[in-house]
Amino acid sequence: MHRNFVPSLKLTLLIVTLLISGGLTVHTVATERATAYAAPAFSCGDVSEISNADCLALQDLYNATDGNRWTDKTDWLVTNTPCTWYGVTCGGGRVIELRLQSNGLKGTLPPTLSNLSALTWLELQYNTLSGEIPPGLGSLNQLTELSLYYNSLTGSIPPQLGGLSNLNALRLGHNKLTGNVPKELGALSNLTILGIDDNQLTGPLPTALGNLTKLELFNADLNQLNGTIPSIFGNFGNIWRLWLENNQFSGELPGQLGSLSKLRQFSVRNNALKDAIPSTFTGLTALGKLDLGYNQFTASGTALKNFLAAKDPDWADTQTIAPTNLTAATVSANSIKLSWTPIVYTGDGGYYEIRAATTPGGPYTTQGATTNKNSSNYTVSGLTPNTTYYFVVRSYTPAHGTQQNTLWSAFSNEASATTENDTTLTPPTIVSTPETKALRGQAYAYSVIANGSVPLTFSLPQNPLGMTIDANTGFISWTPATVGAFAVTVKASNSVGANEQSFTITVNETPKITSAPLTSAN
Repeated sequence: MHRNFVPSLKLTLLIVTLLISGGLTVHTVATERATAYAAPAFSCGDVSEISNADCLALQDLYNATDGNRWTDKTDWLVTNTPCTWYGVTCGGGRVIELRLQSNGLKGTLPPTLSNLSALTWLELQYNTLSGEIPPGLGSLNQLTELSLYYNSLTGSIPPQLGGLSNLNALRLGHNKLTGNVPKELGALSNLTILGIDDNQLTGPLPTALGNLTKLELFNADLNQLNGTIPSIFGNFGNIWRLWLENNQFSGELPGQLGSLSKLRQFSVRNNALKDAIPSTFTGLTALGKLDLGYNQFTASGTALKNFLAAKDPDWADTQTIAPTNLTAATVSANSIKLSWTPIVYTGDGGYYEIRAATTPGGPYTTQGATTNKNSSNYTVSGLTPNTTYYFVVRSYTPAHGTQQNTLWSAFSNEASATTENDTTLTPPTIVSTPETKALRGQAYAYSVIANGSVPLTFSLPQNPLGMTIDANTGFISWTPATVGAFAVTVKASNSVGANEQSFTITVNETPKITSAPLTSAN
């Protein structure tokens, strides 16, 4: 073990001479002091086997990541031969590899790492690194492997990493990275491995990633990525693993993915993808692992269904899709009962939402919801007698667990029924007497009163300019601006009929006092 300091030693040799006479004499024969010294501090100026810039970059990394507490720090900042330091590999007088994975690094990456311009391999995974990825790493154009996964890195993925033209593997998974996936990564034409999984990335996957035709493994799961899966991903002719689960992807699966003949593992579990699974997926003959669960998929065709049954047997058990076989039956003048076949996926909460319209195809308004997805019927009440209604139903599943998405299925088939005619209802009759006199410039008011089954609705088929009526209460208000005779028609309506009242309002000038008051008496 190297010691920087040696403690002072003072050795005093005492020779005790026993005199023949019986007396004792103590003589100090010699005193030796070892000179205290400190080992010289490490200096990159004393290093000759690599460049000074490389040495300083290593020194900065050690100091920035709590090097004194590394799991293995053999020779770091102790010897003047950095090529013997733990995890360092040199070639041609430069640092070409730096492998410090699982070594207790804690802190931020110094920007001077970008000075290691001959670096071909950088492995810093399984540490406790924090802060942002230095954008300058994008200048290390000899780099073939960049592994920073399983740390606590934050910030966005630097677009400058798109300049690593020789990179084969970019592993950034299991950090706390945010923001969008930069389109510049699409320039990494030699990339075979791309791992951005288990971060907090958002936004769509850029279509430029479709240029990564050498890609063999792409992990993007456990993020908040959204939008559609780009059809250009069908260019990944060498890919064997495509892992996109636990995101917010929506829309349809692109049929072009069916051409990925080398694909062995494919998962889009826990997204918001919907509609028919492409029939081209039967071409994915190399698939050993397929997971389509917890989306809104359907499938048709015997060949595709047989393929899915073999590759992902329970895929259909967790799809939030529309219920089938919806029917409607009249119950009374005010209610209609709906029945349907529930979906297979009844777990994880949710319900069926019922909507109705009075015209085929909508617009539909919500009439209620069931208590769960096990329900197979629902009675809609409060309807208008002698009216045909058109109904649709859709399924709802809330977000839960690793499923980030709230899922609404498409609507079911439309079913219709007509409520009965209610003979107990009576049409309206207006019984109030209108006010037919008014003065110019003075407020006019008339409260229309009608008998009949409620609810009643009031309107003015004919009215002078400026006159209004409250549709619910029948209160008429108006301030006439001119004199004359004005025709008015009031209408009261309910579900079984209507009644009108017509009258004329005569508007006169407002009286004015023209006489002068008597101000004195004789």
